[in-house]
Amino acid sequence: MAIDISVIVPTNRVGGLDILFDALNKQTFKNFELVISDCLYQYRKNIVIEQAKKYDVNYIHVEPFNNSFPENAFCKIANTGLTYASGQLVVFIVDYTWLPENCLQTHWDYFCTHGKSLHRGLMGPHQYIQMPKLHEQFPKYNVVRQWLSSDNEEINTNEFFKYFDDIKTDKLSQFMWSVFDTNFNCDASTLPLCDMMANCDPKLNMQKGGIVDICFNAKNESISLEKVLSSNGWNEEFDGNHGWQDSELAERLNISWNVDPTNIVYNINPRYTFPPLNRKWSPTGLQTNEQIYMRMKSNGHSNNNSWSIIEKNQNKKYNLNLAIGSDMKDNCINLDVIKRKPDARYECDIIWDPKKDKIPFPDNSVNNIYAEYFLLHLSPCYHNQILKEIYRVLTLDGIATFGEVDMQIVMNRYLQNPMDQNLSHLIWGRQNYVYDENLKHINKHYQGFTENTLKCLLENNNFSSINRIYTHHTDVFYELTLTCKKNQV
Repeated sequence: MAIDISVIVPTNRVGGLDILFDALNKQTFKNFELVISDCLYQYRKNIVIEQAKKYDVNYIHVEPFNNSFPENAFCKIANTGLTYASGQLVVFIVDYTWLPENCLQTHWDYFCTHGKSLHRGLMGPHQYIQMPKLHEQFPKYNVVRQWLSSDNEEINTNEFFKYFDDIKTDKLSQFMWSVFDTNFNCDASTLPLCDMMANCDPKLNMQKGGIVDICFNAKNESISLEKVLSSNGWNEEFDGNHGWQDSELAERLNISWNVDPTNIVYNINPRYTFPPLNRKWSPTGLQTNEQIYMRMKSNGHSNNNSWSIIEKNQNKKYNLNLAIGSDMKDNCINLDVIKRKPDARYECDIIWDPKKDKIPFPDNSVNNIYAEYFLLHLSPCYHNQILKEIYRVLTLDGIATFGEVDMQIVMNRYLQNPMDQNLSHLIWGRQNYVYDENLKHINKHYQGFTENTLKCLLENNNFSSINRIYTHHTDVFYELTLTCKKNQV
C-alpha cells in the first residue's frame, strides 16, 4: 500500500527518539512513515532497530548525505529526509516533538479537503514544554541561549566540543535513544510549559482557517511532497550557520498557508540541555544567513539545483546484503546476527537476527537483496517467514539474489569420495569453527538445495522470473545462484 504521509525529522542530538516513537505509536492516522535523517546514525543505528521493536511505527532511519556533523547543516539533513520520503504529504517536525493522537489525521484531512493541492499547506503551532528530569548520569552542559556577546559564543563553542567528544568516546551511548530514566510515555500537553519560550510561536494566537504568509518553522507544517521536491527542498547555501532558511523555503514554495491553532505539537525543549552547533563554521564566508536570505529574495528565490532533490528522491535505492558473514558488499547495507566475524573486512551495518527480527526497512523499499549462503544456515521452519520478509521489502521491479550450495553436485562428489573434508564442510558446515558458545549454531548447515528445490521454495513464496546465474569463478563448482522478482500477478 502506498504511503500517505512522510513525517520528516532531522536530528543531531542524542535522545528524543522515545518521545517521537511514543507519540507516533498513538496516532489515529496509521498510513504514515517516519523518516529520521540522523547525524548520529553511525552511533545508534542498531540501538534504534532494537528500541523501535517496542512500537508499531513504520520508519526509515538514514544518515545524511555527506554527513558533515558536527558542522551545522540543517538544510542538507532535512533534504536527505525528503530524498527518502515516499508519502503524498510531508509533515515537517523536529526532534524531541510529541504529537497529540489526532495530529497527523488533521494534516491529512486538510490535504484531502483541498483536493491534495500543490498550492496549499497547513500550519499548526508548536509549544515548548519543560524538559522532565534527566537521567542522573546524563552530563550537564553549560548552555547559554542568548548570543549577545563573544563570551557567550565561546562558552557554547567549548560546551559543544565537550558534547561532541562525549559522543565520540561513547560516554553518551546509553542516551542515544532516551535521556530519561525510562522511555517517555505520557501526554506531553499535561507537562509544565517552558517559562521563556512556551508561547513564542505566534500561530498559537491566530484564528483558525486564517491564511498566513509567514511563521513557517518546519515544526508542525504539512505540504505536498511533490511541491517541496519541485521547489528543490531546503537551500543548502544556508548550512554552516543558523536562521532564515525556513523563511526562504516558505517564500520559494509560494503557496497559501492556512493555520489551525488547535493542532498543537509539544516540543520537549532541548535547547537548555544541548549546546548549539558552532555557528562559526560557515561555507559562505562573511555572509550572515540574513544577508544570504536578502540576496535570494532580491533574485526572486531562484532554485539552486546543485543538490538535486528531485533526482535523488526518484532514484533512491536500498541494496541489502543479508547474513553476510565475511562477505561484505561495499554498495550494500550489510546485515548480520553478529557485529563482526573475525575474518570480515569491517563491522556489519545492522545487527539483525532473521529468526526473530523483521528486516528493518519499509514495504516496497529495497531494490536489490543478496542472500548468499543464507538459507542453508537456518532450519527450514524459518524459511517461509524470512522469504515473506524479503518479499515485503522488495520493490516491484527489485531483484532478490539467493546463493546456496548445489547439493546435487556436491553429494555426488561426496559419495565418490566421503573422506574429502571440503565436501563435508559444504554439506554440513564446519561446525568446529565457532565464535563463542552462544553462536556456534551459525556455522552449521541445516538445509541443502538443488536447483529445483530452491526454485520450488521461491515459487511457493510468490517469487517469479527465476533465473540461474553464475557469479563466481569456475573453481566454485558448487555454486547455485538464482535471481528472482516479486510475482506481480
